[in-house]
Amino acid sequence: MVSVRSDSVELGLLARLVDLEPLAEDVFLGRPLPELAPSPRMYGGTILAMATRAAQLTVGPEQQPHALHSLFLNGADSTQPVQIMVRRINDGRSFAARQIDVEQNDRRMCSVLLSLTSTLTTAGSGLAVEMPMRPGVPAPDSGFARNPVMEGAASTRPFDFLEFDVRPFATGSPHDSTRMIWARVVEPVADPAVLSCIVAYMSDFGATIAARALVGATVATPGRYASLNHSLWWHRPIAAGRWLLVDFRPIQAGSSRGLVTGTIHDQDGTHVATIAQEALMQLADPTHPATAPTRCPHQEVLDDHARHHRAAPGQKRRGAP
Repeated sequence: MVSVRSDSVELGLLARLVDLEPLAEDVFLGRPLPELAPSPRMYGGTILAMATRAAQLTVGPEQQPHALHSLFLNGADSTQPVQIMVRRINDGRSFAARQIDVEQNDRRMCSVLLSLTSTLTTAGSGLAVEMPMRPGVPAPDSGFARNPVMEGAASTRPFDFLEFDVRPFATGSPHDSTRMIWARVVEPVADPAVLSCIVAYMSDFGATIAARALVGATVATPGRYASLNHSLWWHRPIAAGRWLLVDFRPIQAGSSRGLVTGTIHDQDGTHVATIAQEALMQLADPTHPATAPTRCPHQEVLDDHARHHRAAPGQKRRGAP
């Protein structure tokens, strides 16, 4: 069996994260990196990036991911490897479909459906319409007001990472921006396949935090919060070293769930990806413990996400002026 690993090459953290080890045909071993672990629970973007890479390794280099739909089933241990199994659902002339199951210690953590295409960068019919970047967004170097929640967290280490104070953009209505981030990969990455995985990694930069804001909850609000499912559509390739704006907008809250959509734009305004995530949001009344909701089986992921996605005292946040 030919190895897909690149041990002879010095890789950055993100490239190392998706440098999977083949175990058998369409079965791979993924090793989460302690340098990117914000807590004992694995960051969801880590799982999505590794699943994306596993699917890529079962197609030719001309095929690039364009759509991902996932279910988060259980929390994963960020100190333990995961086994990634790919099933080839379909191979067509322009599109390929894969089902990816991510397991740890014989327990399924995440199940993903991913579609890849050879037409992502082709002109096609010649028609192209894209959602513009939100008007009035200040440039990354403009010294805008910030609200650091994940700045300085381990999961954001490979990025310059700047979080907005979104209050100037909010009116309290659905589809307001409740979480906005400028992020830029600081590691040299030339492989288009790895850059696609980086988009998957970035797509979970606090989507659940954005969803809970619609009901007035923050990372400090007691309750039960967890990512339930996550979708991502790649529209155009990204380039390493360029700023990307991640803009999350919640659109629905009810029945203890919240739905948030998001976009990723290049610094020149090009729309490169779209995100959707549904989150469990069970707010607890701390003065009435008996009314606290039942704990869901994978709640620890978001508990740790909120608790650890803050810089340690005295730790310099990357991107801070």
